[in-house]
Amino acid sequence: MGDTKNIVVFLIIAVLLVGVYVFFNRNSSVTGEVIGNYGELGQFGNILVNQGGYIQVGRAVLSSGGDYAHLATGEYFDGSRWRGSGQLGSLIQLERQNINFYTHNGYGSHEMLASIGYSGLRLGYSGARDTPRLWFNDVCFKPRRLVKCYSDSGNEDDHMTGIDNEAECQGAGYRIESVTPILAQC
Repeated sequence: MGDTKNIVVFLIIAVLLVGVYVFFNRNSSVTGEVIGNYGELGQFGNILVNQGGYIQVGRAVLSSGGDYAHLATGEYFDGSRWRGSGQLGSLIQLERQNINFYTHNGYGSHEMLASIGYSGLRLGYSGARDTPRLWFNDVCFKPRRLVKCYSDSGNEDDHMTGIDNEAECQGAGYRIESVTPILAQC
């Protein structure tokens, strides 16, 4: 939960920094084209950056590619590939109705941490890392499987229920009756 909070704070600060930069440099040249129509956005004006271009404030970079908008540290998308600084960083990607959160290695490789969209919140990793975890009020939860097993002995008491215990059930000669995905405390 702390990482998501840090990402949101980073996003707000980056947007504010871009606004301050535009305000103080509205009559100067920036990457792309400065449009002098100050009526729509008051005194801030408009900035048009061509596809494949970017706006950079410190290590924060705002770029776009197709239907995507990216806010990242240390990298940007040039319309065909990622251009990075070689430093580890993070990326927030707006993709149609989704907001995706990634970490990156600074050389174009990304690992998805979470996605918020129309269908809800999805936590997970795209790489071969540990099981994703959800933190709520400083308590860790992770996906587990509640397994219910039974024996063919005919005795109603020959049931076995446990967490992630398919092998234990089968080793004891039981059959798996059901597997239910749950969130269990880490």
